[in-house]
Amino acid sequence: MIHLALAFATTVYIAWSIGANDETMATAAGSGLFSVDSVVLVGAFMDFIGAVLLGGEVESTLMRLVPEGGLAGSREVGLIVILVSTATWLSAVSLLGWPVSTTHSAVGAAVGLGLFSGGAEAVPWGVLWKVISAWAVSPLLGLAGAFLIYLLMDRVALKRARGLRAREKIEWASAVLVLAWAALTSLSRGGNDIGNATAFLSPLVGDPLLTR
Repeated sequence: MIHLALAFATTVYIAWSIGANDETMATAAGSGLFSVDSVVLVGAFMDFIGAVLLGGEVESTLMRLVPEGGLAGSREVGLIVILVSTATWLSAVSLLGWPVSTTHSAVGAAVGLGLFSGGAEAVPWGVLWKVISAWAVSPLLGLAGAFLIYLLMDRVALKRARGLRAREKIEWASAVLVLAWAALTSLSRGGNDIGNATAFLSPLVGDPLLTR
């Protein structure tokens, strides 16, 4: 019972850290057309829906990084070690003011457990390389996407706008689009980031959907 309470407390802390640090709605609030409260509510709702409906696949990937033997022959102990080490690291770097990724922390903790408990053979390198590849590709795709969308908007809207009223209409439409895309991003983020908190608790609870 104690180990479950500890795992639950650290999972809640990690989830809180994700919500406090990794957010996607700042641009919508910065547009000035929507209040911060309304934007936060939209983001929270979309995060929740994404976590419940889309979080399972990320949880599955992270669990494949956990060595079968766990620590000292107990997978439960191994899962708790991953949760506590991730939460401890997040606390330390937050106090230092360092921007870090919860995903990197959780993956590093799982790989560290594998190396400590069974050496290099205990680490599923194939799964790890897939995760690292996604980390490398994501910023490049984001850069390319932002560049192409800017060129499209510049040619279709900005260069054709004539007068202050036309510019104001474009700004209003852009703010609405930003809110819509930010909400969609929150949906995806909820499905992606929640696994960092719940993947290692779900096996202890026995019900992944209830955990999320």
